[in-house]
Amino acid sequence: MPQVKFKDFWSIDRGKVLFNEIFLDEKQSTISFFGTSEKLDKSVLDSLQSAAEISKAILSIYSAWSFVYYRPDLRILFIGRDLFGRLSLVCTYPDSGIFYVSSSVQRDISDTIWIDVPYGQVSAINVDLFEVDIFSYLEAYPDDQDRLYREMFPGKYRYFWTDLKPGLLEVSPEVEGPESPCPSEELFQRLIQVTRRLLEYSSQEILNGGEKNLAIAFSGGVDSLLVAHGVFESTSDYGSYSNLQIDLVNVAFGDDQSSCSKAPDRVRGLLGFSHLKQKYPNRKFRLILADISETELHANRPVIAKAATPSTSVLDDSLACVLWFILRGTGLDSQTHELVSSPSKLYFVGSGADELFAGYGRHRTRYDRDGHSTVAEECALELRRLGSRNGGRDARVAAQHGKLLLSPFLEESIVGWANSLPILSKCDLSLPRGKGEKKIIREALIRLNSPHDAPKQAMQFGSRIAKMSNAGEKLKGSDISKHLS
Repeated sequence: MPQVKFKDFWSIDRGKVLFNEIFLDEKQSTISFFGTSEKLDKSVLDSLQSAAEISKAILSIYSAWSFVYYRPDLRILFIGRDLFGRLSLVCTYPDSGIFYVSSSVQRDISDTIWIDVPYGQVSAINVDLFEVDIFSYLEAYPDDQDRLYREMFPGKYRYFWTDLKPGLLEVSPEVEGPESPCPSEELFQRLIQVTRRLLEYSSQEILNGGEKNLAIAFSGGVDSLLVAHGVFESTSDYGSYSNLQIDLVNVAFGDDQSSCSKAPDRVRGLLGFSHLKQKYPNRKFRLILADISETELHANRPVIAKAATPSTSVLDDSLACVLWFILRGTGLDSQTHELVSSPSKLYFVGSGADELFAGYGRHRTRYDRDGHSTVAEECALELRRLGSRNGGRDARVAAQHGKLLLSPFLEESIVGWANSLPILSKCDLSLPRGKGEKKIIREALIRLNSPHDAPKQAMQFGSRIAKMSNAGEKLKGSDISKHLS
């Protein structure tokens, strides 16, 4: 089955659908699909005869996905992304009247504005009339996030809400209530299961091709530390995976090694690694310390900006820079002090934990104002907004390095289960920072005898990229970045 490539693009030009400027066969369907844990059976889609049936079949797929699918018999081009927007798909409709869709911005199509294809939906575009039917998990997008996309279509724009996967966006309002005997242990077991499933699917070609490496974006915070435990446990007694080389990559920004060593993420990373060495003495793994100077950051900004586009904010810039150097995987081995590079094509990340388990300051602000009874509302709102934030940008940054990001916390079997728990099983914001937020993750780490009391700190501050990048300017994360504009 063909997969979407990050240099490929599709276009609609006066009713004709092109792929890389080659006219598609108007007698048979064509698909570009990329997913991280479930295959899409093209023959099933080909057997369906309506846009609604096809869209709902795609929306039933689990895990991360983005796709383009053309049905010449229906004269419809289908495009879309998963509920949390974990993979990239961008589009533009310039004055030339040609609609383009791609996994990344195509620089040779100039004088136009690219935007992310909205997450959590399938668009069925009539290529003759340029009308679109939208089938979405969301009844409406928060903050009118799909406005620019809607405005691309001068013809009809019809929106259909589908009630597929309601448990992924609906958070139980119960503060206290029935729960499993040990939610933190169940979380960890589910984390192991989804990590194993992601490896089974995503690593088929990579690991079977002779490469025996995995990597983890490792800040040393509680999210990445629990993800690391999940990776170790899921591969400990599972066939050839048990002999994997696992790289933990930690990045810090500073003028020299001394200043990098003081970055909060570096301190936490070294502490977490020390614990993992004691916990898994027979496993093969290392901590790679990437120290990034201002000179090196400046030298690589053009390629980072190219990957981040069409994202434009100060926060987008900071997070893209951090991730780019993590995924490059080059730094000093923390034990041998040799310069090394991780060859891994698969990187595990802790995305989603803050949204699920009330890790943001916004959750605490809501608690301080209205109590625990409204924290569920804030969690639900965060989940609905999640797809507009990091996923597409991060996937483009990863693709530039030829890497794939895997986010176990955002797998459906964890999200749906977590959303069903009472609030106090997940967090207790009456407790201070470092204890109350993401309480369920901290309790899982306590059971593993791991460091568990690191307060939530955003990656741009923990790595000190914000300090280096902003150069003393008082900027908000939502401001337009001079490096991306």
